[in-house]
Amino acid sequence: MSSKTVFVAAAAMALTTVMGAASAKQPYTLIEPTAFATQHPAEIAFWSMPLDKTFDQFSSSEMELFRSQYADLRAHEEPPFPMGGLKSIVNELKTAQNRHFIHGEMFAVVNVDASGNAQSVSYLLTPDQGHFADVEAIIKRAKFKPAKCGGTACAMEFPLHVDFRIDASKSQF
Repeated sequence: MSSKTVFVAAAAMALTTVMGAASAKQPYTLIEPTAFATQHPAEIAFWSMPLDKTFDQFSSSEMELFRSQYADLRAHEEPPFPMGGLKSIVNELKTAQNRHFIHGEMFAVVNVDASGNAQSVSYLLTPDQGHFADVEAIIKRAKFKPAKCGGTACAMEFPLHVDFRIDASKSQF
C-alpha cells in the first residue's frame, strides 16, 4: 500500500481575533487564534506565506501579513523567522508526517531567544495522534533570525500553524 500525502503549512496563517495583551517580560504577544473547531482550514490561504523566502525577501504585503500576527509590533521592529525560510522546517515536518501518519491541524508557539534559538514550544492545538517528540525536535533544531526590538536582537514568539493532510484520493490499495 502506498499513499501520497499532501502537506499544507502556514506560518501564522490561522484565522485570528485580537485577544492578547502585552506583558512587561515579552512586550510583543501573538494574537490568539479563534476556535479552530469552527473554522474551515481549506478556506485559509495557506500558501500566502512563501515557503522559499526569508523574512527579508518578503514583499511588503507578505511582511505586513506576517507582522499582523503580533500585537503592538512597531514598524521598525521585526518578529523572528526561520533563517532559510519555512521550507526547511516544512520538509522535515513532512518527513515526520509520513513516518507517523500524522493528520490534523497544529498551532504551535515557538519561544525564540535573542540568539535565534528555539527555547521551547507550546501547543494551542495538536492532531490527536501524538508523535510530537519528532515534531518538537524539528522545530527546536531550526535556526531563526532573531527578532529585533529597538534595533537589537530580542526574544519573541514565532507562530507556526500546520495542517497535516493525507490525500486519500491518491491512495492505492
